[in-house]
Amino acid sequence: MAFESSLTSNVGWLSGLLFNPNNISFEAGPITTVLEHQVGQDLFANIEFIWNTISPQKHTFLMQGTDRLFLAYRPLFHKANSRQQLILEVAVPNHAQQTKYLELKREHPNAIFTLTTKSEVVLDDLRSLLSRWHDPDYDTKHTPFYLYGTPQQQHIDHMLLKAPNAQLTAENVELEFFDAKSTN
Repeated sequence: MAFESSLTSNVGWLSGLLFNPNNISFEAGPITTVLEHQVGQDLFANIEFIWNTISPQKHTFLMQGTDRLFLAYRPLFHKANSRQQLILEVAVPNHAQQTKYLELKREHPNAIFTLTTKSEVVLDDLRSLLSRWHDPDYDTKHTPFYLYGTPQQQHIDHMLLKAPNAQLTAENVELEFFDAKSTN
């Protein structure tokens, strides 16, 4: 998986840098405690919190399949723009680009290929991963997946139904079906 670190984790990391374990109370280090407090105030005063702001941005999709091309959107839960789950079947209009993609897939069968929008856009009218769409009865004993692809190439993407969650996506999976009654 290739994900960027969230803004909140970066802020937490920076805050951790400001913590001096030798200063347990103000009295133990009055000067550094004041400096740590001032640096923290300056840091938070200059950070623009953008995770709940809808604005244009570049979006990334995982490319899956060779007989037909599928794009699985890479959600970023810390940005409102990217709290979507989307799977697309697309046609590559340029034959040379499709040939190059197929060639690279053959040369590097275990590589992850991504496609990023050329310009910054807002993805509208998609299934949002906001809390109103979450499943309150999510079964934690099972992991539901979307199954898509062709009869020759099946791909899966984990249904993101409840927070916290993680995107689990795989291409060219082999499925084995069994009778659930016989496994008890």
